Amino acid sequence: VPPVSFESVVSGVMAFSQKREADFLKLWVEKRKFRIGDSISYNFLSERDCHLIILDMTTDGKLIQIFPNRFNSDPLVRAYRIYKILDESMDIELKVTGPSGTERILALASESPFDLFPAQFGEEQPFFMVKREEQGLLEQISRNIQSAKNLSLFQKQITYSIISESKTSD
Repeated sequence: VPPVSFESVVSGVMAFSQKREADFLKLWVEKRKFRIGDSISYNFLSERDCHLIILDMTTDGKLIQIFPNRFNSDPLVRAYRIYKILDESMDIELKVTGPSGTERILALASESPFDLFPAQFGEEQPFFMVKREEQGLLEQISRNIQSAKNLSLFQKQITYSIISESKTSD
């Protein structure tokens, strides 16, 4: 059996989540184009209670679980509550790092609890991140994708652009 690749994990996540559009879920960032160094936050609102995982497929080849995270460790999302990552209670600031290109945000929702990453959040790691070279982790995620295939999943995707000019100060 060939080793699981980063690309196969990303395509596996995309394939099994393409089943149904999450029309009940709103997902947004502040703008469609960001410069490297700009601050960013992710926002979402569901019209019904659901279990949710939000992933960022970055331009530099990482897969980052934005929600749940160490600040919001429960994947259960309550209906008609606006969630913001990062909000005032979080002690970090998110900055766009690049490189330039298009980043894809993918939200996966289900009525039942599910998991993709074997997430362990600590003080030093507010979000769970997978890099290309983490073979054991990629294999675990691939197994989790296989187990989640029988769930009734919904998905919502958005993209935004990162442009190469860095933010300048006056």
